Amino acid sequence: LGQAALEFLAAYDIPVLPSRLTQTDQEAVAAAETYGYPVVLKVVSPQWLHKSDLGGVVLHLFDPDQVRQAFLRLQAAVECHTPGAILEGILVQKQLSGKELLLGIKQDATFGPVVVCGLGGIYTEILQDVAQNLAPVTVPQAQAMLLSLKAYPLLLGVRGEPPVALEDLAQTLANLSQLAVSETDLQELDINPLIATPE
Repeated sequence: LGQAALEFLAAYDIPVLPSRLTQTDQEAVAAAETYGYPVVLKVVSPQWLHKSDLGGVVLHLFDPDQVRQAFLRLQAAVECHTPGAILEGILVQKQLSGKELLLGIKQDATFGPVVVCGLGGIYTEILQDVAQNLAPVTVPQAQAMLLSLKAYPLLLGVRGEPPVALEDLAQTLANLSQLAVSETDLQELDINPLIATPE
């Protein structure tokens, strides 16, 4: 959850953005100033695992006043929607723009660890454009998984957009599959969204 989850992923060479768990609006502004704008703020609470559904993510924050207001708004939302919830803090992250993907792992009772990739963001469950494979997967296998997605043409760039870094994306999927093999006690993990960019 929160910073601990990001550090866990980074240990398996899964790229994560720098982030800071903050307790006050002043800390949030200081973090935003360090990372550069725009930033995103996210509620970190065991009761807010599906943050977007509860309004626990605020995007497109471009200055200190916006960060301060968003921080206070998120604090108030937690108290309003889930009284008694454990608020570990508000996570501040640099905001990237790119293609939103889902990468995940799950432990299948019969086959063992499975790695999943697909279109991410808020449309994941609606479109269900996913590929699965038994872990571990090699980089070529990961590339084949990406190629099988209906959304694959979006990754190549449309209407003048640059393509995402497909080889790096496949390597990240392969790294995640190694995590699935190594951490057999971990039943399920979703990275949603993983922002795929040309870099």
